[in-house]
Amino acid sequence: MTSGKFDAIVKARANERVQEKIKAFKIAVVKALWALGDDGKLFNPHCLIESHVTMGCATLTFLEAQKVVTLPGAKQWDAALWQHEQEKVEAELLGVMDEMQKALVAAGRAPNPDDAQPAENKETK
Repeated sequence: MTSGKFDAIVKARANERVQEKIKAFKIAVVKALWALGDDGKLFNPHCLIESHVTMGCATLTFLEAQKVVTLPGAKQWDAALWQHEQEKVEAELLGVMDEMQKALVAAGRAPNPDDAQPAENKETK
């Protein structure tokens, strides 16, 4: 595998992980900003602070409330999120690849007669 291919794999996986985290964050924000009413609708919190609450406040479904979080401008996130996640993915993959390489090298070696051996388990015989 070339380093370019590895970098593309790392970036793709890091992007998936960041998107999952952003989605979870948006859901948490929506839940925090909107109080669930008895009828299962989400109420606009501004209705609670308006001087004329009786004027009627529109209710939103959960999906409509999520759109508030995804307005234009909410699509721009700090690039450091992706950079940090890419570093984590790269470290995880390199750790697995390093361990795999050690295992393949070990499997190709002839056993050393001086190596310690596991004791026989008498209960299984």
